[in-house]
Amino acid sequence: MLPITEYPSFLMEMKGYLESAFDNWRQVDNAMRYLTGLIVLPERKNVSQISRSFVEYKDQSSVNNFITDSTWSDSEFHDMAIQVVKDQIAKQKIKHGKLVIDDTLSEKSGKYIEGVGWFYDTSQNKDILAHNIISSHYIAGTFHVPLDFEIYVKKEDCKDKSKFKTKIEIAKELLKKAVSYGLPISVVIFDSWYAVEGLISLVKSLRIEAYVTEEKSDRIIFSDDSKSSMNLSEFEKTVPREKFKPVEIYTSLLGEKRTYFAFCTTVRMQHLDGVKVKLVISYDNKDLKGNPSFYISNVRLWESTKILQTYAFRWSIEGFHRDAKQSLGLGDYQMRKINGVKRHISMVFFAYILLQLGSGFDRLMGNLKANLRTIGSRCRMAGTEVLGSFVRFVLKMAHKDMDARRIMELLTQPLEKSGYWS
Repeated sequence: MLPITEYPSFLMEMKGYLESAFDNWRQVDNAMRYLTGLIVLPERKNVSQISRSFVEYKDQSSVNNFITDSTWSDSEFHDMAIQVVKDQIAKQKIKHGKLVIDDTLSEKSGKYIEGVGWFYDTSQNKDILAHNIISSHYIAGTFHVPLDFEIYVKKEDCKDKSKFKTKIEIAKELLKKAVSYGLPISVVIFDSWYAVEGLISLVKSLRIEAYVTEEKSDRIIFSDDSKSSMNLSEFEKTVPREKFKPVEIYTSLLGEKRTYFAFCTTVRMQHLDGVKVKLVISYDNKDLKGNPSFYISNVRLWESTKILQTYAFRWSIEGFHRDAKQSLGLGDYQMRKINGVKRHISMVFFAYILLQLGSGFDRLMGNLKANLRTIGSRCRMAGTEVLGSFVRFVLKMAHKDMDARRIMELLTQPLEKSGYWS
C-alpha cells in the first residue's frame, strides 16, 4: 500500500459528525486516520500499521494513546454513530425494521489480554482463545448497520464477579438500548442460544410485534391437552414426508435465492410456559436427508415462507462478521487493555456504517454502485480513490520542478523510522 496523502472523500463529508463527538481537532484527525486505515489498508489494520500508512507520519504512540488512553468520550462517539443511523432512517423514511442479536469470536493469541476466554469455535471444531463479541444490528431491506456490542466474559474469567453478565443479560441490554433510540423495530431475530423465556418476554413487554428464532431439537412441546409431550426431534419424525413443501428464500441482502423444504404447524413450547407458537421444520434438500432446522415465531398467522424469510436476515449478520474481519480488521487489534479493544471495535462498527450510509460514497461510486454492493468492493473503491490522491500529490510535486529523487525523499523520510519500507 502506498502512503496515504488524503482521506477518502466520503469520510471527509462525515467530518461534521466526528467533530461533534470529540474535544479537539487532534482527536478528530486521529479518528479519521484510524477510520481511513481500517477501510483502505489491505491487511494488518492495527495501530502500528495505520500509523505507518500516512505521508505525514505520526509516532505510533500518538495513535495508540488515542485508542487506549485518550480522554475522549466513548458514549459521545457512540451517540454520534447512532445519530448517523437515525438521520439515514429518517431520510429513507424507513417505517419497519428488524433487530438482529448475534455473536462472533475474535481469536487472540495472548492469554493476558483482558476479556479473553476459551470458547468453542464451530468453524474450527475446537476451543480457541478469543473475545466473544455479542452485537445488535438493524436491518431494513438493504439497509444494514451494526448498533451496539458487548464483550461476554465467562464468570470464571471475570475479575469482579459482581459485574458478571450472562449472554442473555447482555442480549436484553442490547435490545433495550435499540428500543431507546426510537428506531422503528417490528421484529427481533436471534438464534437458538438466545431462545429463552426471559428474552422473549422482554420482546413482548417492549411492545415489539414479532420475534423469530431458531430452536434446539431437544426442546419439549406439549399436546393441546397437555397430557403428552415430546421433543422437536421426536415430533419431526411423526410428520408425513409429503407434508414438507418447497419454499424459495432469499438468503442474503444481495438477492441470492435458495430452496428449502418445510412443514409448518402450531405447537406449545414447554420452556415458554406452554405458550402457542408457529413452528417451521426445514430441510435444505428435497430428499429430507440430514438434520432438520427448527424455527418458531409468536405470530401464528405467519407461514413457512414468512418465518424462514424473516430468519434469513440473521444469516446476513454472518456476512457482516466476515466483512468486518476480512475487510475492516475487526480482529487485527493488538491491545491488552479492554478499553482499547472496545474502542477498536467501535471504530470498526462506525467504518461499516460509513461504507453503508456515507452520503459521499454514492457520489464516489456513481454508475458503478450496482457493482459495489459488498463492503470489500467499497473498501477497494476507497483505496482506489486514496491511490488517486497520491498520484495527484506526486504530480503536484513534479510541477514544482522536483525531480524523482527529491519526491522520493519527501515521501520516505517521514516514514524511515517507522520501518514502513522494510
